Amino acid sequence: MGDGRNLDEMEAVVKHTRVVLTTAGPFSLYGTALVEACAKHGVDYVDLTGARTASGHYNDGVTL
Repeated sequence: MGDGRNLDEMEAVVKHTRVVLTTAGPFSLYGTALVEACAKHGVDYVDLTGARTASGHYNDGVTL
């Protein structure tokens, strides 16, 4: 576990897994560092957001 806004902490978490499933939101506030860490380390990322602004932000900022 770690602070979802802290990239270093999220990288430490994802280095030890192959898939991340998150249910904590709002994703646009707490998910960006986690998505970035997953993309950087080749870890699959799944969330249950229906928020188009969050998913659009990820698609604009991270190549998945």
